[in-house]
Amino acid sequence: MKVRKNYEIEIKLRITNMREFLRKLARLKAARVRRVFEHNILFDTQGNILRRSGKLLRLRLEWPADRSGAAKRPTSAEARGILTYKSPTGARRRRDSRYKVVEETELEVSNPQRLPPILEGLGLRPTFHYEKRRTLYQLPGLPHLQIDLDETPIGVFVELEGPRRVIDRAARLLGYGPPDYLVTNYWILYRDTCRREGKRPGNMVFRALQKQK
Repeated sequence: MKVRKNYEIEIKLRITNMREFLRKLARLKAARVRRVFEHNILFDTQGNILRRSGKLLRLRLEWPADRSGAAKRPTSAEARGILTYKSPTGARRRRDSRYKVVEETELEVSNPQRLPPILEGLGLRPTFHYEKRRTLYQLPGLPHLQIDLDETPIGVFVELEGPRRVIDRAARLLGYGPPDYLVTNYWILYRDTCRREGKRPGNMVFRALQKQK
């Protein structure tokens, strides 16, 4: 059992031209570390107490994806499970308003498919499923920065995680600045996309994989 607790400082950037963004990474000699497919499930109480208080409880299943991003549903032995609790309590101050700052506790779990019935037995329920293809990059000279390129059903985003100054430096290298920073989560991005398109929010999953469920 591996438990990790830390403060997470990050931003998201919306990528409108993925080819150009990949060219920028290549020019910066970014190293591709790994590529996975994620299926995430958010759990909450009947009254959505966690969401309304800015907290999050998430079960993530991830498994390797090929270069095209294709991924079959894994067996229980192939999927890696991570249970994450995030809370903004005591972590966000006024000077942090440009960044998303949360206290994060992560627990790696074996047999993650067995966890949802346990959480539901404790009065929690799955409220939102979302999927993404995530590719992790590292930039030379910025060892404390994590770059996650996320391909999602609502578009492509990149998450920059690390110290504030390092995030700002990396954003500048990639051609972005503070006005471009997004400090929200995928549920809100998905909800806002549905509102703009006049759709009722459901789950943010890829259609081809939704049929396999």
